[in-house]
Amino acid sequence: MLSPKTLVDLEGRWQFSDNLGFAIGAENLTDQYPDAFPISLNTTGNTPYSNYSPFGRSGRFVYARVSYEF
Repeated sequence: MLSPKTLVDLEGRWQFSDNLGFAIGAENLTDQYPDAFPISLNTTGNTPYSNYSPFGRSGRFVYARVSYEF
């Protein structure tokens, strides 16, 4: 059983013209991680977090995107 977490996703978008846009954002902005496995269940040490977490096990994801429409 995993404990509940609060996640914050944020994205800002700018439209420079009818064809050109830009976006920057972050998923899991507060860098939350799922509960760690107990040492007794993590025999290899390679996967300290559960694969069954609904928000992954990698923490914060930051991105930027440029879009151009023809």
